[in-house]
Amino acid sequence: MGFGVGFLGSSIKLRGPFSRFNMGIGLLAGTMYAVMSSSQRLQGLDENQHEVNKWGAMSKAEIEIAQDRMRRPNIELIDDGSRPRK
Repeated sequence: MGFGVGFLGSSIKLRGPFSRFNMGIGLLAGTMYAVMSSSQRLQGLDENQHEVNKWGAMSKAEIEIAQDRMRRPNIELIDDGSRPRK
């Protein structure tokens, strides 16, 4: 749509640059809208019942396990010995 507005709404000399500029603005706006919508869903600010019905929700035990992992460092990965020490 932005390309068409830039193409039809300007003089012949400026049709190319205006079309590309408006197309860029449209792509930027679309990307920002998509990122905003997905981040709101992931943060729980927007309805995501469709995803819950499709994939299911975490049980209380799974939530406790995930929270416990976040509270302490992963010592197994730190001390696994796969990288040589200097």
